[in-house]
Amino acid sequence: MQISAISNQGFTGRRTNIDNVIAQDDSVLREVAVNAALQHSDDKKHKKINNALWYSVPIVAGLAAGILNKGQSTLFHKTITGTAAKLASGLKHAAGWGIALGAADAIVGGKNLLTKHSEEAREFEKKHPFAMFAGLLGTGLAVLAVLPKGISKLYSKISPKVIGNLAAKTGKIADSINNNNFVKKANKFFGNIGKKVPSVAKEAGKTALSWAPDALLIGTLIHSLNHGFSVGREANENYNYLKDKQMDLAKARINELKMENDFLRQFPENEEHLKLRKRPLADLPEEIQEKLAAIQNESQATEEIIEE
Repeated sequence: MQISAISNQGFTGRRTNIDNVIAQDDSVLREVAVNAALQHSDDKKHKKINNALWYSVPIVAGLAAGILNKGQSTLFHKTITGTAAKLASGLKHAAGWGIALGAADAIVGGKNLLTKHSEEAREFEKKHPFAMFAGLLGTGLAVLAVLPKGISKLYSKISPKVIGNLAAKTGKIADSINNNNFVKKANKFFGNIGKKVPSVAKEAGKTALSWAPDALLIGTLIHSLNHGFSVGREANENYNYLKDKQMDLAKARINELKMENDFLRQFPENEEHLKLRKRPLADLPEEIQEKLAAIQNESQATEEIIEE
């Protein structure tokens, strides 16, 4: 006769879900917590803002360099002047910033790819976030230090004939820009405005322009870090909430099982069956119990000898 049990057919689905939550692994809970934080923080919107800020840095750097240029620049060993020189200076600075930020983006993308496909890398980043950040920073600085030398080396490999042709074309383009009627009128208009601006304001404007790319870059970094910290903080709060709920469910399940056990013990037949399971030979004569115990001891001794 089997032990009587309470039918739980009406609770099968719900209890199964609860038991699954109780037994859920921490990694799954953390993933759920992070996904919930990303949805709440509108991560796509922040990515768009972040990308717009990053892409605007080279543009601002180019504009600042062009405005601050005094009307002379060199391109392909060709010295150009006037508005064309300002334009050339702006393009060179924008390209330099673009290459530097592109290299930084490639490093971060490589790190993300590594952590996506490597469990060891994810564990290292989780346990040593500052070491990972220091490694990225060191790699970025090393790349930025080597990058100008690499570009210069590539430029030196261009044949003099090609450089000469590029210089000639650059000169023609510069002349066409400087001689353009619209450009001449614009220069005259802004020149008249500049004469009316006090020298103190001019110096302040030059200082602000020279620092504009760096300030925008720092602001972009702060925005990225702030968003990352905000998502991380909310993810931790979500995880702690899930763990608390998991613990509450586990305690409730234990209490439920205890109540079921206490309920089952109320029936005499169940109590007898539990005793029988603990002592299956209790109803046999004492002599038979002793013989069976002796046989069991001999069997254990034989197994020990075989193992030796």
